[in-house]
Amino acid sequence: MKRQSSDQEAKTDSKRSYPQKSRPERSRKTTVIIVAIMALCLSFAQTAMAATGTVNFNNTHQQLEGFGGAGVYDVPNLTSYSQKEAVYDLLFRNLGLDILRIRNTYGYDDGGSNMSATKAMVAVARQPSRSPGIKIEMVPWSPPASCSSGA
Repeated sequence: MKRQSSDQEAKTDSKRSYPQKSRPERSRKTTVIIVAIMALCLSFAQTAMAATGTVNFNNTHQQLEGFGGAGVYDVPNLTSYSQKEAVYDLLFRNLGLDILRIRNTYGYDDGGSNMSATKAMVAVARQPSRSPGIKIEMVPWSPPASCSSGA
């Protein structure tokens, strides 16, 4: 018996008919899978909704120091903004921020503009009509290039 060449085998294979699932049968299977996933999700959601808890205000584990915001980027733009007083009133009088986090820009190559603007913003925040008892937290982002070896 003579063996067929690979071209002839390919032609023969392409002529064979394989049983294929009909579109409605595939659609039903997909629907069943989706319904099963939804049922599983709902069962977890019902378990989570059934949970209860108790709050005891007389038993303190941590004390809340206050609410705050950060003045870390574009502070020079804020201090030169034409409506800066309205922004300051909103932040330090109306919202009643207790904590202001500022960025330490000492030694940055910006001519001191960030540090000067931050100092001005802190002075405004501490005005008696705004938030005189505000807590200031100075945080480093990264050291200036002159303090870094680059390694």
